[in-house]
Amino acid sequence: MKLKTKLMSGNIVKYNINHNTNYKTNTNTNTKYNIIGSIKGNFLQFLKYGISGGLAFILEYSSFFILNNLAGLWYVWSNSIAMTLGFVLSFLLNRYWSFKATSSNTLKQLLLYGILFGINLGISNLLMMLFIDALGIGSMISKFTTIGILMCWNFIIYKKVIFK
Repeated sequence: MKLKTKLMSGNIVKYNINHNTNYKTNTNTNTKYNIIGSIKGNFLQFLKYGISGGLAFILEYSSFFILNNLAGLWYVWSNSIAMTLGFVLSFLLNRYWSFKATSSNTLKQLLLYGILFGINLGISNLLMMLFIDALGIGSMISKFTTIGILMCWNFIIYKKVIFK
């Protein structure tokens, strides 16, 4: 079937030139539904990312509390161990549930995720030192603030780089 395309009143209309029957497709309507579907899909994906992050947060924050406050471990070591536990849970949930990565190259994703984790760990420990040692803020508030700062930009990195 051959189609001829015309621009009429701002809409693209396709006509079947093999028959006299008009075969109309309004691409503005299709585009509108694609945009709405895309927004809905991104919202649901962000919601899953938030739930995954919430579970990783609970694990990381409670591990930090136990290690730092109950076991008396230095806050930098407590932070590093807690972040590692959160990293493992977060990677698994984000790969298989939030972003449903279809790439068979799990090792590459793990490597990229690991690089991001190393960067996040360095930034996190520096922020913790700044908040606790330089500003005198308590360790639990510092940990909470640091997690919030890192969470904001990780979504974009996960979506655009790691789990694309």
